[in-house]
Amino acid sequence: MISPEIRAQIRRYFYAEHWKIGTIARELGVHPDAVRNAIEAQRLGGAQPVRPSMVDPYLEFIRQTLDQHPRLRATRIYQMARDRGYTGSVVQLRRTVARLRPQIREPFLRLETFPGEQAQVDCAFRPGHGGPSPPGSVLLRHDPVVFARLVSGVLL
Repeated sequence: MISPEIRAQIRRYFYAEHWKIGTIARELGVHPDAVRNAIEAQRLGGAQPVRPSMVDPYLEFIRQTLDQHPRLRATRIYQMARDRGYTGSVVQLRRTVARLRPQIREPFLRLETFPGEQAQVDCAFRPGHGGPSPPGSVLLRHDPVVFARLVSGVLL
């Protein structure tokens, strides 16, 4: 994203100084497409106004439904909205539901470790031996390869 100051400088170089797009990009350290976008945005008068959508009258209904049932499928919400008079496309309603759906966070903290910091030891219970056998293997996690080593006769 280009700051308004750089955008103004791009326009000054292009319109007042008559610099080429590549020269402006090299001078300011930005991509030539960013320079083109800054010039075109000024030519076209900025962003286009947002048109009203057929889903707009049903936004509050969709929000309330998603607050009560966050995992409800968009096609079911479409059927419910259609019963209330919605005549638009299911695709437009799906996009709106995806934008409004609350993000569900996972209920656990993911453990992130550096390579070689964590090891996993696997034990096996053998019937008739009265307890766990010595560890059969130790796995050291190192992306993208897992290192495995057999260990024998080690007591925990």
